[in-house]
Amino acid sequence: MPIVLLVEYKEFGVGNVLPFFTKILPFTEQAVNDVDQEIIDVFGANSSQIFRPDDLRKTYPNLKTAIEQEGWPKISAMRGKIIFVFYANNLYTKNHPNLEGRMMFQFSPLGSDNGAFVKMDGSEEVSKIQAAVKAGAIIRTRADSDTEEARTGNTKTREDAFNSGAQIISTDYYLPDSRAGQKGWTDFKVIFPTQNYARINVVNAPEIIKGEKIVE
Repeated sequence: MPIVLLVEYKEFGVGNVLPFFTKILPFTEQAVNDVDQEIIDVFGANSSQIFRPDDLRKTYPNLKTAIEQEGWPKISAMRGKIIFVFYANNLYTKNHPNLEGRMMFQFSPLGSDNGAFVKMDGSEEVSKIQAAVKAGAIIRTRADSDTEEARTGNTKTREDAFNSGAQIISTDYYLPDSRAGQKGWTDFKVIFPTQNYARINVVNAPEIIKGEKIVE
């Protein structure tokens, strides 16, 4: 499968409120550009390993139009590739309004010109996620948060994520917490019933291939 790396910046931490800890610096325009440059330094600006916004957009005016007119590449064309997705601030599109020349996609509002990747969290979002997936967006959602599910064993958010069709499901528990079995902790973990970490999409796959192996 292609490898998706989510890049998130932080501007606040314990050092911002307590002495003797390192204070987190603002994520400036230079810092944004430095992240792109780091990827270029490792892989090269034109590496065939990286699937960039330019590779999806091609000659279309923006990513939204490219998805509507041509769609995403098949899995067979994406095997072994790396996709970076940035939890971006507005500085990432400064001078790059359609992510031209950028190394990373960014999480953007659903339906926007750059809305190829969209972040939608919460069980109340299931029907919205399903509609967004059918429209061609790649959705990231969460199966758990803040250790709550690991402590309670409640699997509703996990099952909602599975049923939503979101292509990226984030979790802190691909394995149970090391404290599982101790008071206040359960063996909660997030993996599909097939015991695989990827599967055919339950929302937008044709009926004839649902449940089959991922081959194209």
